Amino acid sequence: MSVDVSVLQPIYRDLYDLLGETELLKVFEYYRGAQVTFPVHLYQRTLVSQAIAQREMLASDCQALARHYGYSERWIRNQVRKENRPQ
Repeated sequence: MSVDVSVLQPIYRDLYDLLGETELLKVFEYYRGAQVTFPVHLYQRTLVSQAIAQREMLASDCQALARHYGYSERWIRNQVRKENRPQ
């Protein structure tokens, strides 16, 4: 039996529109009854900082990385400075 879209809860209707019926049912079964909050950033701050630490950085990279990871260019530059400090 297929999903009756006309009576779905609003969030499930949104997921149905975004993902389709099969994926909606997977999400429903997996998270059923749980309250889920999505972070503002897709990428985890500490892991982004570690990834930046492992790169050779150019000034132009900061802007591109800021766009890619969704953090401010200022924050990216601060992470680069922290890693370049003598310890």
